[in-house]
Amino acid sequence: MVRSSSLLLGTLLLALGCGSAAAISRYESNTLSCPEARSLVQREGAVIFRFQSQRVSGLPLYDRFVVNSSFCASGEETVPKAVPTRSGSCTLLVCRPFVDEDFFGFSR
Repeated sequence: MVRSSSLLLGTLLLALGCGSAAAISRYESNTLSCPEARSLVQREGAVIFRFQSQRVSGLPLYDRFVVNSSFCASGEETVPKAVPTRSGSCTLLVCRPFVDEDFFGFSR
């Protein structure tokens, strides 16, 4: 009984350790220059940037920025989005649901 409990505990600790390794990094975008922000996304593949709303004073916003569409879920595509940085606005990629405009009779 002691051996099976030890094995279970070891497996649980290993699983928890693996889960934290896949955690996504979070950064304040206004503390970074645009090249620094781009470099973080390039190096990590996906990061979350926190920034202040330009429309509502004091409202913090978050978004997940990715290096390419392989970091998006099925049914999503990458689209450009500007994020405020220390050196001004910086355009990076975010994942958004794919909208088939042909389905609605529109064309791109």
